Amino acid sequence: MPIKTLLRVSVIVLLGAGLLGGCKFFNTTTTAQGVYFGFYSPNDGSNPVAIYGAILADNYAYFGGVNGNLYVLPSKIVNGDFTDKVTGWPPYGQTFSNGQTQRSFTLTGQANASGNTVTDITGILSGDSGGGSFTLTHKDLSTQVPSLANLAGTYQGYYWGSNSIAISLTLNSDGSFSFNDGYGCSGNGTLSVIAGYNLLKVSASSTGNSVCAGSVNGLGFTDTEDLNDLFNNASGTYIYLGASNSTSGFVAELYKS
Repeated sequence: MPIKTLLRVSVIVLLGAGLLGGCKFFNTTTTAQGVYFGFYSPNDGSNPVAIYGAILADNYAYFGGVNGNLYVLPSKIVNGDFTDKVTGWPPYGQTFSNGQTQRSFTLTGQANASGNTVTDITGILSGDSGGGSFTLTHKDLSTQVPSLANLAGTYQGYYWGSNSIAISLTLNSDGSFSFNDGYGCSGNGTLSVIAGYNLLKVSASSTGNSVCAGSVNGLGFTDTEDLNDLFNNASGTYIYLGASNSTSGFVAELYKS
């Protein structure tokens, strides 16, 4: 083969290898996981509401507003445009303004990523006599990854938005817990930590009366901040949980000193 042709072929092969090699490091499907915070602006013109989200990769997401409303997305969020269904619940033990205890929405959103992290999520909820828009930003709690041993203890707390209905919960170092609340409900459950993340999985069951939710599953996270100013920003450990089943949902804030 002539030298010029050999050089030309060598250059093409090297360039091709370089481009293909570079593609290996380009992440086109970054999946959201972790804690997010932002604001939800209702379409009725009322004031924006602070919201916090716990998102589990390849699974589901729970978003709770400080007003007590809970929104659950039953699938993963990947960078780029997406559309999905969302179920909404009013504050625990209450109804929406139109008397409904549950709402269904269509979510049209967009997630942006930097490296391996979905940094922000925006979206519009539409349908079922309500809706609005939201913006969420990743909340870096990587330095606050908890352990069950450190979380164990007795917590006092409240359901968000539910007329200050109180909760008392005792968490053991193996993740099992028992609780009772101001609605007259009591029960038990389990809490686990998603390895490497400040992200919690919760399952619980309660009995007592018609308000009690029964068996629920959900997500949560821990923080050193009093996000809904229920404890005058006292220093200590805070656990935030959102949980639901097919008929009921709640957002709770728990605190131990």
